[in-house]
Amino acid sequence: MIKYSVQALLDGDRLIDVQVILEGRIRHLAGKRGLEHELARVSDLPTSGILPVFLGSGLGL
Repeated sequence: MIKYSVQALLDGDRLIDVQVILEGRIRHLAGKRGLEHELARVSDLPTSGILPVFLGSGLGL
């Protein structure tokens, strides 16, 4: 069994990243410049009726 922990990183009430600690190493699901990448991905999406979905290690998949 692989032991790891997952923690939401918040800025106030806003989720900005998910931190995964595995074998003493810290990883981030958003990666380097996560906010910049997120803004680039969502800039062309419609503004209503869409919710973000995070998929990855330790999130129940």
